[in-house]
Amino acid sequence: MLDSQVRTFPESTSTVPLLEAVHVEEIQDAAGSCIAIHWSFPLDSTCDDARLFAFTRSRLCRDLTVIKGIGTETREKLKRRQVCSIADLQYASNRAWRRQAAQVMQWVRGKYAELLRATRRVKDIDLLFCFSPENVIYLDIETTGLVDARVFAIALGMVSPGKKEFVIHQFFARDCQEEYTILGKVHDILATSKCIVSFNGKAFDVPVLMSRFWYYFQVDDAGWARFHVDLMHDARRLLGLKKRERLSFYEAIATGNRRPFDVHSATIPGLYEEFIESSRAPDFAGLLQQALDCSKPVAVNDAAGDDVILIDMFRVIYHNMLDVKALHDILVFLLHRIKDQAKQPRSKA
Repeated sequence: MLDSQVRTFPESTSTVPLLEAVHVEEIQDAAGSCIAIHWSFPLDSTCDDARLFAFTRSRLCRDLTVIKGIGTETREKLKRRQVCSIADLQYASNRAWRRQAAQVMQWVRGKYAELLRATRRVKDIDLLFCFSPENVIYLDIETTGLVDARVFAIALGMVSPGKKEFVIHQFFARDCQEEYTILGKVHDILATSKCIVSFNGKAFDVPVLMSRFWYYFQVDDAGWARFHVDLMHDARRLLGLKKRERLSFYEAIATGNRRPFDVHSATIPGLYEEFIESSRAPDFAGLLQQALDCSKPVAVNDAAGDDVILIDMFRVIYHNMLDVKALHDILVFLLHRIKDQAKQPRSKA
């Protein structure tokens, strides 16, 4: 459990992401009940996800090592001869390179992501130009542990079609029985996804969700995760880092901010266990809406009073949401780096 002295939110909103709207609803249907929180964040007017996605095409087309038989040494020799892209290789003297280059460029023009992903050295982040930003889902989950864990909070972020806003749909189970409901809602949304973005999702989030989907629905189709940009690996690779870092490290680089009131991930299962053992669940939806009132910087403290269990759970929900918001911020930051690399002039002989 966290020390009571840090069980409050800051009295200033200067460290909180600019929030356009938030709405809490209590879902009651044939599948059961749960809480849904819908967040909306305005995107910077200069942030154009579609344009940034397009720069991954330039990065891919400039990577000569995609072609079989070309390593780093050969690539540098070719660049000294002004062969700087796969398109240039279509006129190379090597017949095999010409054939491969022509095939790859055909797939690039057709946005054949499946075929390109099977090509040597191509990563899923290199294929974002094949997708519309509205079809990419940013995913983060909270569980009761690491082994045989139940899922109690899931946040899904996406760019709204035709709008300059990033929306996050978050589902929260007030007890273990509501896990069935939140998983059903999330499965329906993920079924519309063409690509997902996560942090360590390949090793944790996706396997856990697949296990729970099978447990409740006997569904083992992971087509929604066929294309998966895992920023834990891609951020490390694109930034040239040797050491594995946490999400908050990359978030600080991308946004210049650190979360001053965040909850540590390792404590979350214990905090949730305390919550479900308490009697807070029946009134939690109303208290949560009051706590997340955008017009009240200290609404969380006002809603919870001295109830440390409520404050802890408010902070867990906020942590889950901020993780998804950070995924978008980090990806945009990395895509700007890719854009800058794509605009670099070709090396001269």
